[in-house]
Amino acid sequence: MRLGPGKTTPMVRNLLVINGIIFLLQMTLPRFGLTIGGTLAEPVLHPFGEYLALVPENLVTRGFLWQLVTYQFLHGGLFHILINMLVLWMFGVELERVWGAAGFLRFYLICGIVAGLGMVIFSYGRIPVVGASGAIFGLLGAFALYWPERMVFIWGIFPIKMKHFVLIIGIFTLIAGFSEAQTGVAHLAHLFGLLMGLFYCWKLDPRQPLLAPLSDYLKSRKHKKKQDQWRQHEIEKQKLLRQADELLDKMDRVGWENLSAEEQRRIREISEKLSGSDMFN
Repeated sequence: MRLGPGKTTPMVRNLLVINGIIFLLQMTLPRFGLTIGGTLAEPVLHPFGEYLALVPENLVTRGFLWQLVTYQFLHGGLFHILINMLVLWMFGVELERVWGAAGFLRFYLICGIVAGLGMVIFSYGRIPVVGASGAIFGLLGAFALYWPERMVFIWGIFPIKMKHFVLIIGIFTLIAGFSEAQTGVAHLAHLFGLLMGLFYCWKLDPRQPLLAPLSDYLKSRKHKKKQDQWRQHEIEKQKLLRQADELLDKMDRVGWENLSAEEQRRIREISEKLSGSDMFN
């Protein structure tokens, strides 16, 4: 990983403190958090954890919607919280400087909520999900969009550009998330958090370096679609004008009263279309 971002910003500091306090409560209050029984794939919830961790079955059948937020502040162990908080500090500070405290918190929570929804949809059951990793992966995606060429160091040793790093972890989480292997890691939460981070930033600012080509492509497609529609409208308009000319020429020769009922109806119809439809204006 790269060196730190400098002075910690207010919202990142608040999140670090809140997560740290809650983790201490998990470790000290026997009925608060969750423990790991047997393997990483077999977490056991204490009574409070039943309400605060994200248990997809509880959320759907018992309406525990708050779990989409509270699960982000619980962690399964010391390494789990340390790595999440380290990444939050390293990459969240600069994003908060761009968005401000309120904008950063909104982004952080939304990524975590969408990550949780991904687990509810694709990993339904009673296995609890805890941790800020979904929001953290959203931060990684956002950072890669704002600073794609920034170098980071994996394990402090291997340098890699941020855009390549996020691409690699994105592919890994996609493969791992839909594999049948039970590793105890919520890869789908990581994946949905990352995708939400990318989508959020695209909607917020489509002219970011990595998104500009996509934005240009979508704009060109939209422009081409409008041009195609305009050409089709012009073809239809010219067709109607030719029909109108033919009917009006006949009316000049024989008079309105000598036109058939169908020809009179057609003249009225063409007149209404040419004068009343925006597509022909």
